[in-house]
Amino acid sequence: MRGLFIVVEGLDRAGKNTLISQLVEILGQSGPVESIEFPDRSSPTGTLINQYLKREIDLDDWVIHELYAENRREKQAWIAETLAAEKTIVCGRYAYSGACYTAAKGYPLADCLVADKGNIAPDLVLYLDTPVDTICHRPGFGNERYEQVDFQARIREQFLALFAADKSTQFVRLQPETALTDALAIIGELASRPRAAPNSI
Repeated sequence: MRGLFIVVEGLDRAGKNTLISQLVEILGQSGPVESIEFPDRSSPTGTLINQYLKREIDLDDWVIHELYAENRREKQAWIAETLAAEKTIVCGRYAYSGACYTAAKGYPLADCLVADKGNIAPDLVLYLDTPVDTICHRPGFGNERYEQVDFQARIREQFLALFAADKSTQFVRLQPETALTDALAIIGELASRPRAAPNSI
């Protein structure tokens, strides 16, 4: 049976990396697990994205949106091969971050999803719903372009709108205090089901 494709979403400094590390460690006790994070800043597109986030260059909103989408497309073959090899993938950020961050700039959410059409859809999206007034006090907040309180609040609104509108993807909101326990319970139940070939976004 192919591996599970699990995406962890959330605002900047929400605690995604901590949750991902915990999931990889625990799930890895039952079988092979790989992790990946978007953007992949090691690729040519990722280098440009990193420069943009560090405020070293400026790019048009739609240009950076397409760069993020291309960065995810670059890893589609790896995702497909890893899942086919019966390995679970835990992924930090995916198409949903791409759509919601751009929509928070004032673009229609539906239009923002188009750039990732055809990419492999995850089996599960875990949204770590850490409050904006918590993340803004964490070390490093403000170091990158999007780390602004008002903007992060708009991003959260877009995530919630997306989850309400998209009935084809399993989205789960996690509260920070119980995130790991709840995530493991959901993943355990999902892992017990038969799995067909991955769907596309």
